[in-house]
Amino acid sequence: TTAEIARSPLWSGIIDSNRPLMLVLGDGFMYTHVDPLTGRVQLVRDRAINSSEELRVFLAENPSIATGRGQRYTSMLQKSTAIGMASVLRLVSRPGRQIEVRARDDLQVDDLQKYDIVYIGALSRLGPLAGHYELQSRYRYNQQTTAIRDIVTGKTFLPEGEVTVKHTEYALAARFVGPSGNHIVILTPG
Repeated sequence: TTAEIARSPLWSGIIDSNRPLMLVLGDGFMYTHVDPLTGRVQLVRDRAINSSEELRVFLAENPSIATGRGQRYTSMLQKSTAIGMASVLRLVSRPGRQIEVRARDDLQVDDLQKYDIVYIGALSRLGPLAGHYELQSRYRYNQQTTAIRDIVTGKTFLPEGEVTVKHTEYALAARFVGPSGNHIVILTPG
């Protein structure tokens, strides 16, 4: 039940906090690409490129393929992020509590001081939250292998099986104290 979830260690402190809450959605970074065969502009989601800065670096390192790429940027929300947002809002909202919802690219460094934060999205899109997360967590995401590694035990959690059939994926739920004593919760999809 919702009451049992609210009393769980993951949500301890954030549910009854008096700070304003920011729900940060880890949107997927996408850029444009002109298809050389059709001339049509397509949107590309490359898991190795998660920001306009990473795209600029990639194109600078690969100038032969830069033409027709990255003229515009946009983002997408995964279905699991939208569903997660609805579930989290039911859990944390109450009369009088200020709640803001922002895409990850709209998160400012000052927000990390002012708000309790619930992030829903991929670990690769933590942005300004990444430093605080890595200081307090023993789990790291490897972008190349899409694995989560426990830096204490060395154990790696790697997705197994074909995506189109029953398979194994790993998600991460983390709670830690932010820079001003605020609460930060990270929820990632599998």
